[in-house]
Amino acid sequence: MISSLSGLVQALTEKSLCLMVGPIGIEVNINFGLFKLLENKDLTKEIKFYTYISIKNEKLNCYGFIDQLDLSLFKFLLVVSGVGPAGALNIMAHNQSHEIIQHIKTKNIAALASLKGISEKKATQIVNDLHKKIAELPLDSLESNLDLTRDLYQSSMPANKLNQDLKSALITLGYRNDQIDNLILTQLESEQDLKHNLTKFLKILSKDK
Repeated sequence: MISSLSGLVQALTEKSLCLMVGPIGIEVNINFGLFKLLENKDLTKEIKFYTYISIKNEKLNCYGFIDQLDLSLFKFLLVVSGVGPAGALNIMAHNQSHEIIQHIKTKNIAALASLKGISEKKATQIVNDLHKKIAELPLDSLESNLDLTRDLYQSSMPANKLNQDLKSALITLGYRNDQIDNLILTQLESEQDLKHNLTKFLKILSKDK
């Protein structure tokens, strides 16, 4: 089974990309969060994707992730009753993997249900189905992957004064770094000023409470 692919991203959409591996173009399904991350990356250089391959109705589907933690979470979510590949990608689309895993490990159903795309019923099902499996992961391995994921997301964001001012303002208001980083990655309007983006972010954060 193919566990990873490296190549040049030739085409990119919100749901998939075309990865050129030598002379072959491979369609790779991705989540929206990864799409936003790749928008800020240099696509003229080769990128490595960790992959999951499924075959359904004689059709081969490839799912790609930028790091192993995302791939591991995707595989775990497929075990949850009622969650298929599309559902797993939707859960991961606007939420960082380390945050989802931490809530599952601590059996924090309320926090998990507060994340975008996860209902209270689904959060309960996820915790019931995955808590023991994720709790068995080696702690050192998990923590190193969490650090890697944070570094990848933070390094993908353009370091400019607008980002820094937004982050400073939201931290002062009591919001977490992971919440802010996710918004900058997925919702930032770089052509707009600080006031516009701050107002937009606060409206989104108030809805997520």
